Amino acid sequence: MSVSFLEAIRADPDDDTPRLVFADWLDENKQPDRAALIRTQIERDRLAADDDRQSDLQARELRLLAANVGQ
Repeated sequence: MSVSFLEAIRADPDDDTPRLVFADWLDENKQPDRAALIRTQIERDRLAADDDRQSDLQARELRLLAANVGQ
């Protein structure tokens, strides 16, 4: 993993672009579940707390976390 991804994310934590670029990199480097986790977290963050999709996205996030513990 490139340190520059992490530096860009830390430099502007409110900007989703570096995270999405990192997710693309993860896809390209045979880590699609980790990429999906990042995209799911971003999508959840963009939704209102009372949005009906929150519970489905939260369940997906938890499944992805459980599947990737220790990676």
